[in-house]
Amino acid sequence: MEWREIDHQLGIWLIPTSKMKVKKPHAVPITKEAMDILTRRSQETVKGERFVFPSERSQSGHIIEKAGKGSFWHRISERAELRGTEKGLRFQKELSPFMI
Repeated sequence: MEWREIDHQLGIWLIPTSKMKVKKPHAVPITKEAMDILTRRSQETVKGERFVFPSERSQSGHIIEKAGKGSFWHRISERAELRGTEKGLRFQKELSPFMI
C-alpha cells in the first residue's frame, strides 16, 4: 500500500491496474477505524516515504506476506497466541481481504 493510492477525502484505497491480476483498477472503501490508523501512520511517517507500512527487512521496501516463519502474519499470530488454533484460522480468514 502506497500513500499515493489513498484518497483521504473519499476514504478509498485506489489499487492501480499494475497491482491487480485482472488488470483493472480496484477501489477499496476504508472504514473510519482504518482511516484513523492511516492518519496516525501519516503523522509518524518520514516525509517522502512511499509505503504506508515500510519494512527495512524486505527487498521490496514494504511489509509483504510470505508463508515462512519470518513472515509478518506468522509473527503477529504467534504473539497473539492464535497460531494453529481454530480462532486463529477464523481470524486469518476474516483478515484475508486486507492482506496485500
